[in-house]
Amino acid sequence: MPLDPIDDLVEACNLARDEWVQLDGKARELEEIRKSIRAETSNQGRRDGLSATAADSEAEAKWEYREHVQEMVNARTAANAKRAEVQGYELRWETWRTRNATRRAEMKLI
Repeated sequence: MPLDPIDDLVEACNLARDEWVQLDGKARELEEIRKSIRAETSNQGRRDGLSATAADSEAEAKWEYREHVQEMVNARTAANAKRAEVQGYELRWETWRTRNATRRAEMKLI
């Protein structure tokens, strides 16, 4: 049983932060892998005799690359959504803290 209603908020915020860290890590990993996928595909085009520009264009047009970019965007979107949730919890925490500080100040005035 929480000692204070804010305990539930703090726990939810901590869980959301943990989830955000995991989601952000996955998004960053996919962003890094994107470079490798593009380079591998582009290098194959160069071996096939394409110019660097043509090989890069072909690499970006490949289904594998486009699919990876979509997965990467989805992962970043999920991480950003979780971060926004964390910020919402932080805002609620600050509001609670400010209200309590105001109440304490008002009690001193009486």
